[in-house]
Amino acid sequence: WLNAENGKARGLLLQQLPRDRQPDDEEREDSWQHVIALAKTLKPEEWAEGNETLLHRLYHEDAVRLFDIQPLRFNCSCSRERSGNALVSLGEHDAKALVKECNGQVEIDCQFCNQRYFFDESDVAQLFAGGGTDVASETRH
Repeated sequence: WLNAENGKARGLLLQQLPRDRQPDDEEREDSWQHVIALAKTLKPEEWAEGNETLLHRLYHEDAVRLFDIQPLRFNCSCSRERSGNALVSLGEHDAKALVKECNGQVEIDCQFCNQRYFFDESDVAQLFAGGGTDVASETRH
C-alpha cells in the first residue's frame, strides 16, 4: 500500500512468513488473512503516523518485526557462474550439443537485468573439467 499525499510516498510492506516458520497450511493462511484484514482498516490520515505507531496500532497483539529503513536500489544476483551452472545442469552431452546448435556460442540472458553471458565450446569444456566460469574463454572461431 502506498500513500503519496503531500508528495511523500509512504508504504507498508507485509510479508507472509515462510513455510518453514509456519508449516501448518491452515494456520498459516488464517494468520495471513488476519494480517491483511487489519491492514485494510487503515485510513489515509493514519499514514502520517510513524511506522512504529502505525504497526503498534494495527498489530499490538501480534509479534511484529520492524526493519531499519533502507533506500530502494536495483540489485541482481545473476552471475557468469550461475549461468554456467545452468549449462552444467543440462549435462555435458546436451550442453555441448546446445553450443553446436547455437553456431558455436550459447547466450544466456538474465530476464531481470538483461545481462548477457556467452559460452563457447572451450567454456563448456572448462565447465565440465571443473575449471569454473570466472573468465570467458579468449578462443574465438
